[in-house]
Amino acid sequence: MDEGLTQDQAATWLAYRRMHIRLMTGLDRQLAHDSRMPQGYYAVLAQLAGQPDRRLLLSELARRCNFSQSRLSHAVARMEESGWVVREDAGTARPSTYARLTDTGAGVQATAAIGHDRAVRELVFGGLTTAQADQLRILAEIISEHIAEHQRG
Repeated sequence: MDEGLTQDQAATWLAYRRMHIRLMTGLDRQLAHDSRMPQGYYAVLAQLAGQPDRRLLLSELARRCNFSQSRLSHAVARMEESGWVVREDAGTARPSTYARLTDTGAGVQATAAIGHDRAVRELVFGGLTTAQADQLRILAEIISEHIAEHQRG
């Protein structure tokens, strides 16, 4: 028989959910105000900017951004219209396509990163000591790895 959450677990879960909602709302507002883009577009641009050749296979980009193929395809199409990314054939036997960050897109991402990083510093780290920030990183890594193991089966 499946048991519910303990009172402490429920309180922790609700506090986490409240924090997550407030953080995502704050980051959404900052990006919309400063850069006129949704967080999802910033996530795509940041992933591409982090690659040595500024490109990723669309399937890998979707996985890293936690997007469906359809959602990523729509986002990439919109960013192509803005000149931020281009699609490139992977040149393999299997049909595969890369998204590559253009110079214009790299500039947009670098500018957006300034405000985004400032917002993260203020909203996340502004209320934490260095030791608490270290604990947060450790806990996030532990939970993330546990989820990955659970999903692998």
